[in-house]
Amino acid sequence: MMMLFSIFLVFAAGMFFVHLSVGEGRKARYFPGFVPASFFAGMGVVTMQLFFYHLVGMEFSFKNALVVPLILFILLAARYLSSPGVPVPASPGNKRRWSNFDKFFLSAMVIQLLWVIFQVAPVPVHSHDAVANFALKAKIFFFEKGIPGGFFTWPEESVAHPDYPPMLSLVMTWIYIFNGMNDQSVNFLMPLVYSMFLLLFYSQLKRFFDRSYAILAVFMLATVPQVSDYAAIMYSDLILSAFVSASLGFFCIYVSKRDRGALFAGSMLMGMSAWVKNEAVVFVAAYFCAVGLLFFRTRKEVGTRTTSDLVKASAITGSIALCWIFFRAAVAGSNSDIDPSLLTPDRVMQNVRDLPVLLNLFQQEVFGPKKWNILWVLFFASLFFGRKKLFGGEVKYMTLFLAVSSAGYLAGYMLTTGNNLFFYVNTTISRFMLHFTGICIFYMAFMMKDTVEPLIKGEEG
Repeated sequence: MMMLFSIFLVFAAGMFFVHLSVGEGRKARYFPGFVPASFFAGMGVVTMQLFFYHLVGMEFSFKNALVVPLILFILLAARYLSSPGVPVPASPGNKRRWSNFDKFFLSAMVIQLLWVIFQVAPVPVHSHDAVANFALKAKIFFFEKGIPGGFFTWPEESVAHPDYPPMLSLVMTWIYIFNGMNDQSVNFLMPLVYSMFLLLFYSQLKRFFDRSYAILAVFMLATVPQVSDYAAIMYSDLILSAFVSASLGFFCIYVSKRDRGALFAGSMLMGMSAWVKNEAVVFVAAYFCAVGLLFFRTRKEVGTRTTSDLVKASAITGSIALCWIFFRAAVAGSNSDIDPSLLTPDRVMQNVRDLPVLLNLFQQEVFGPKKWNILWVLFFASLFFGRKKLFGGEVKYMTLFLAVSSAGYLAGYMLTTGNNLFFYVNTTISRFMLHFTGICIFYMAFMMKDTVEPLIKGEEG
């Protein structure tokens, strides 16, 4: 029961800030993906709440943890009660009955979710990396009632990767604060992340596509083995994929519909992604490039609502992300993978000479159905056959986003210092490709729409 209460508080804290982003009274209730977006925003809020407690020396106690989300929930409830407004009626056009096609793929996704839950139900957090990188830290924070002094500069002999952003460890700590040291119940966090990711992904796709086509795209995401496997592992890669995918989806909604709530909610989630994994800095940079492109294309509208929206969105993303980035730079936490003191021209050139290793391992992933089904084959095929769409409409912003973020990951590989490139690529490339899975399927949905959607309608007909 206390586990459910801790999750409710995560939703409550997130709902306040998503509602604040939307900023249109009770219309927030009808904001696409309001509930799953609130969950991910809530993860960011409780992370920053506990991190702030660490900075000011407050205990991670039940009472201290309760106060912020409870106040936010009361403020949100008071706003609704004082201004009830009139519910927005659903459009009659949205009342189309669910076809057998829809029901089949929805049922398949439910079975997939149940399988993920079945995998985590009987066991505690047990994966080696999950324990070393996240669960152990959460236990330290829980028993110490806070983050120990100097924790982020501890040597890796004491704790693995102390420079990792703390979101997953702090959210686990949050659950421990309310539910006690119960490793079996906390293990349900990742299936919840998985289900909220799918729900938010669907709600965004529905802004652009027919229901059946959106369900098919979500089904593709849900059944990628690498995605469902990481939904059963306490690791932050799936969380980063969800934050980044949601942010880009909301940005595309703004480009198409000029929905300010989507832009601000997406910018908030993009800023929060920096608290998930260090690699998020690449996506934050790519997001600024996409915002910059839109700003450039609307530069003649200076002083208009669009210009103001983009400036505010950049401020939201930057202020949230830079809090962690500046802190990490200030404490100079150790990093065994990229050490600036060891980064010499010779080492960079050695990494460049090892590029064939990277390309070989990458193609093994692309053509590896064991982890990816045929996702990446379809993705690159969609780029080829839909190449005329690469720089049109919303797609050009996704093209820029993917190009910049891919280049950023490649640059990261070229800057590795702790081991040879084969070691790093072999141990990380499948996880790194997971970061791109949501945005690539979203991208592919636009590229293949004219080919696949008529086939679905013909099948239903």
